[in-house]
Amino acid sequence: MGKKKIQYDGGHYSRGAYTAHELRPASAGPGEYGGLERHALYESAVQSPQGDISYLLRFYKLYVGMQVPEHLREDFCGTALISATWCRGDVRRTAIGLDIDRQALQWGLTHNGDGLVDEPRPRLSLFQGDVRHPMWAAEVVNSVADAPTDATQALARMRVTAEGGADLDPPVDDTVNGSAAQRDSRGESAAQHESRQHVSEGDDEDEADGDGGSCAAKPVDISCALNFSVCLLHLRSDVVRYFRHARQAMNPQGGIFVMDLLGGHAAESTVSIPRHNEVTGAHFVWEQEGYNPCTRHIRCYIHLKDPATRKVLRRAFRYDWRLWTIPELAEMLEEAGFDGMRAWLRPMKEGLDDESEEGSCSSESSGDEEADFVEYTSKAFDSKEMDVLSKGWTAFIVGIVAP
Repeated sequence: MGKKKIQYDGGHYSRGAYTAHELRPASAGPGEYGGLERHALYESAVQSPQGDISYLLRFYKLYVGMQVPEHLREDFCGTALISATWCRGDVRRTAIGLDIDRQALQWGLTHNGDGLVDEPRPRLSLFQGDVRHPMWAAEVVNSVADAPTDATQALARMRVTAEGGADLDPPVDDTVNGSAAQRDSRGESAAQHESRQHVSEGDDEDEADGDGGSCAAKPVDISCALNFSVCLLHLRSDVVRYFRHARQAMNPQGGIFVMDLLGGHAAESTVSIPRHNEVTGAHFVWEQEGYNPCTRHIRCYIHLKDPATRKVLRRAFRYDWRLWTIPELAEMLEEAGFDGMRAWLRPMKEGLDDESEEGSCSSESSGDEEADFVEYTSKAFDSKEMDVLSKGWTAFIVGIVAP
């Protein structure tokens, strides 16, 4: 007997193919779903920001060195929980968050930005924009509508400087993909040119204010795109364009760009898996369906549960992914100008039970905790371990800017 089909009830949050158009249908309401706050439930059930940050710091120390990273950029940031948690870990830290969904950004500013955005020199700045566009094309999301901020002024300077150059990417037309040859013909010199512009703007701000400058213009020590967000970009040309913008923003003295990825049989199958957050204890259900082996597209859903009322928010979040592979991402990172790439893998705790027809979950580990990530080398995994990985894996992909 097949698994019970979960019916769509009309009030979902859609993150389909990544476009600059409004993503939330009117039926979803102003930030709530069935009277319950989806973003709060998502943060509680799905996210573990302290764990993510511990990995970011671990990779930075390993590939960049002992200097202390201070500035984080979180792409596809949603409610910017990772950025806010990063800032609260050290008074010297600053962060910027970029996402296409203004409603999620405003929710995050209200619920996660307390004490970080209202300082004389805010340590957290959020921007609405498309990751395929230059950072200067993004729009600042303010806690008070239309209130000018240091981030607004920094972006204005970046825009004026960038518009004076001929080598920078034009805005992406969401209706026309354009020529990959045209987008990819600029070469490394343009990337280096824009990177120097951004760094020089940060230096000017430092000299003018003597206070570290606006965090919108600072070169990035650590950039991240987590929750498998790179899979929202379906075209290779769009991924390369995004990677180039990420590379241009990096600190020329060294930095890392970290994203996560999933793969294996479990990632390409129709499943409905109950999960729980080991930190908060909150529960959710992860569902996958419709994998296309020719295009590597798959539809995914998150079903959330309110712990107080036990009410289930079915398909509270929906995703349309293109499952990229590690070799593809390595090739695109190199094309975008990164100096190197490393992959860290671990088997999925919940994979497919080969004897089940219902897509039930089974544990690949003997204990309750998931195994740690292991850096891939030619000798890192034996044949038995590779067989386990083939059933399902998650990975951190680290793009490196050498110091």
